[in-house]
Amino acid sequence: MPRWSKFALSALVPPFFGAVVWAWGERAGMDLDRIGLLVGLLGGPLGLLAVWWTAPEPGSGPALGAGSWDVVGEVPRRPRAFQPRHGLRARLDATLGTGGAAVICSLTGARGVGKTQLAAAYARDRIAAGVPVAWLHAETPQQLNAGLDLMAERLGLRRPEDPAELARGVRTWLEARREPYLVVLDNAVDPDEAAALLPAFGAATVLITANNRAFERLAETVDVGPFTREEALGYLGERLGPLDREGASRLADELDRLPLALSIAAAGLAGSAGLSYDAYLTLLRETGVEQLLARPAGEPYPTGVAQAIVQSAARLSEGAASLLGTLAVLSAAGTELALLGPNAHGPLAELRAAALVTMSGADSTVVVAHRLVQRVVRERARADGSLVRHVHSAAALLTVVESVTREDVWRRMPLLLTVDEHAQALWSALRPDREPEAAERVLRIRYRVAYHLNQLGIGARAVPVWARLAEACELLLGADHADTLEARHGLATATMGAGRHEEAVKFYEALLADRERVQGPDHRRTLRTRHNLSLGYVRAGRPAEGIRRMRRDIADRARALGADHPWTLAARHNLGWALVEAGRAPESLDWNAAVLADRTRVLGADHVDVLYTREDLARAHRMTGRAREAAEQLESLVEDWVRVVGAGHPLTLNSMHELAVTYETLGRDAAELYRRVLADREKVLGPDHPDTRRTAEALAR
Repeated sequence: MPRWSKFALSALVPPFFGAVVWAWGERAGMDLDRIGLLVGLLGGPLGLLAVWWTAPEPGSGPALGAGSWDVVGEVPRRPRAFQPRHGLRARLDATLGTGGAAVICSLTGARGVGKTQLAAAYARDRIAAGVPVAWLHAETPQQLNAGLDLMAERLGLRRPEDPAELARGVRTWLEARREPYLVVLDNAVDPDEAAALLPAFGAATVLITANNRAFERLAETVDVGPFTREEALGYLGERLGPLDREGASRLADELDRLPLALSIAAAGLAGSAGLSYDAYLTLLRETGVEQLLARPAGEPYPTGVAQAIVQSAARLSEGAASLLGTLAVLSAAGTELALLGPNAHGPLAELRAAALVTMSGADSTVVVAHRLVQRVVRERARADGSLVRHVHSAAALLTVVESVTREDVWRRMPLLLTVDEHAQALWSALRPDREPEAAERVLRIRYRVAYHLNQLGIGARAVPVWARLAEACELLLGADHADTLEARHGLATATMGAGRHEEAVKFYEALLADRERVQGPDHRRTLRTRHNLSLGYVRAGRPAEGIRRMRRDIADRARALGADHPWTLAARHNLGWALVEAGRAPESLDWNAAVLADRTRVLGADHVDVLYTREDLARAHRMTGRAREAAEQLESLVEDWVRVVGAGHPLTLNSMHELAVTYETLGRDAAELYRRVLADREKVLGPDHPDTRRTAEALAR
């Protein structure tokens, strides 16, 4: 029964029941007090039953109190002169119905035919009908995973770092749902990736837009082709006013009646006073784009689209043309206005007027160039030799990642992930063997992103970034190049951070042999890899071997770098940590105290490394039965962390967690402090980060 019917009955039945009981009481000769008591005793359970009956069914409403009725992702807005395409829409409506059953549908067709706009129109109508919608970009695994992560966050679901587990969790939620929910996978490429998300039952529907007909095995397919002649003429008429139907028809046919091409041509005609359809058609045919652009194997360009793009780009100012070239080598998901800088506003207005880019995002803060526009511009730039210049311009924007500091890296994680996606697009646009200078610049950006991800301690996210970087370095620079070895070191460190300790040890062992062969046993980076291998042995459950190696590492660093070098001091600090981990806390007390004195003398009292050592010293005090002294040290340390890096910083939260553990050891009430740490860690690190789980387990204890 619909929930509104339940509410109506629940509102009518209790008063009617009360009136019946009251009348019976009067007829039985009861006084008013007894009648009122009888109505209350019998009506109370009935009211509770009504509350239970009208409650939402499991899976039918927002999960865990989350805003599942919100729109997840950015549904494209209705474009100017939008054509409803009634025939296609009728087929889509017939396939998807009105919701209430698990239906998968794929809008399939070539690039530029308007699949995304058709899906967006359907999504906007569902939103207007009160149906929640999730709009997910699905062209790359990174885009799809980011969308699923956001969707899980908004639904209040667990957000594991494993993409496959994340997709399973979202699919399970969709299958449990009993009211309509629409998921759109826009520009999907890989049917296997999409299949992991598709519900087998339930009330959710999934709409896919794709160029790949392989999605037919997963979904009911609606083929999307060009505009009909009347749709094309209707579009041009709404954009440009009264039509020269014959001239407009010739132009529409030349452009294959593709919506993308027509939008570009309409913008060009609107910006050229007095230019007729036939004159514009002549300009298109004189462009000679067939000789300029090579046809990709198995995916021919619609020639008219390429001609229209080239013709529009040829009329741009120098600034707008340069910006379009930059956008063409960045991620197809769009580029944030903030990344482009204030000087982009004028050229951007020109590109928008030419229909070469659109704006997206809740506040129209993301610039999106259609993938076909990007590809045409890239290939034209490769032909005229300007592609490398565009890559350098785009790379200059991404150097913003170099401004991220160690103390602020956790606040800038969204920027890091955005830069990584753009850097991957730059790498794909290049031919590294022919453009080595530009390729090396892109690799430096990708290295910086990966380095910061390791600092964040999110190894599962960092591992694939480092793996791609190591592969790219070996391809461009060779297996023995210093940067390739450094990328392998980063991959081993990320693997360790992901909890895959034995695998990390094997990485470090192989890398150490190559570093000693190529760079020598006393090279600084060889010393670092050797020391990280020692740490790996401790984490992998071989503390005795790790500690023995660490003592040798310290001697090697003191000899090669000096006793007061920060790397030597860091190795000494790590040995103190390893002694605690190995259950040798009494031995670590004097060791950590000496390291703290030397680090304070060399680095200063407020240096992050000094604060690290203070925390390890306090932990050693707690583990040797001196918890009261540890609590005093940690209370002071938390105040200093707040002053140096901020109240919500992960390093501050680490010491707060350790303080709560110490309070627990002393028999004090630690629950409130655990709650504060857990709330902040969930907000900063996410609910599935190992540190967050550790605090949650402690609070449960």
